[in-house]
Amino acid sequence: MIFLGVISTICPIAMSHNNRDENPLKLSEETTTKSLFLAYPSASHKTTSDRIFLIGTASPEAEVTVNGKAINERSKSGHFAPSFPLQIGKNIFTVRHQDEEKIITVTRNSNQPPLPVGIAFGQGSLTPAKDIARMPGELICFQAIAPPNANISVLLAAQTIPLLSQSQVVNLPGNLAVLTGDNQPVPSAGEYYQGCAKAEKPGDLGQPEFKLSLRGKTVTQKAPGKVTILSPTVFEVAEVTVEEGVARTGPSTTYSRLTPLPKGTKALITGKEGNYLRLDYGGWIKADETKIFTDAAPPRSVIRSALSRQVPGATEIRFPLQVPVSV
Repeated sequence: MIFLGVISTICPIAMSHNNRDENPLKLSEETTTKSLFLAYPSASHKTTSDRIFLIGTASPEAEVTVNGKAINERSKSGHFAPSFPLQIGKNIFTVRHQDEEKIITVTRNSNQPPLPVGIAFGQGSLTPAKDIARMPGELICFQAIAPPNANISVLLAAQTIPLLSQSQVVNLPGNLAVLTGDNQPVPSAGEYYQGCAKAEKPGDLGQPEFKLSLRGKTVTQKAPGKVTILSPTVFEVAEVTVEEGVARTGPSTTYSRLTPLPKGTKALITGKEGNYLRLDYGGWIKADETKIFTDAAPPRSVIRSALSRQVPGATEIRFPLQVPVSV
């Protein structure tokens, strides 16, 4: 295991890459010549953010315009990354450089779930929205949007869990908000109902069934995701199979990155959500960046010594380990 301490300047390219594994931003030597090149966003991009960065490069000798206005802040090499506000719906950006033109359509969707119509649950508001797995005795939480003053409960494996109305639920903008300064909590619209419970017995508990009662009418609806409780004695272990496994603070690309996990790293799986695995040290990783196997005991190692050496621009520290466990 090699740990390298690096302090980097935060830039729009790094922040955008942090949130989209599937769309790495690379400005190669070929694309930094004279032709207009846009690294981000794609020609038909969708987001819930209220701003967008146009990241790219072009010849520094000629100006680059967006919807007829010149981009004034560019690097000596011609790189640019201005941000623009977005309205709900389609936003069209025409980028021109000399005789080249690129048209980008950015669709901004609302980050608020649809409000319920009549005596019903809000569309897409039931959680878990994806299949989840948790350890025995761990809290499993449920959420729904429903009309005010409703009586809401969840039936899971013969256990009825009441959901209570929350006085105020707020959301936080995505990570890119740090670049625009608009990172304050945003109150959510609608009446949120939440509740939690624990399950001790391992196994597949199925899909939670939500029940709504109001003014003499009752409706039921199952959550999209099912709940599984992991075994406390049969240990599932994930081994990283890519050169640098992308670890995050939560189960999607909207969560912040942690230190990458080198190929061969092993860790106990303590939770699952969709296609993400929660590892025993707290980080989450995509299942397709690992291979999963069962073992008689979780991966463990002690540290008894360390060795350091100077490398260009950093100090490299090596910790000899019995097993390549996570950072």
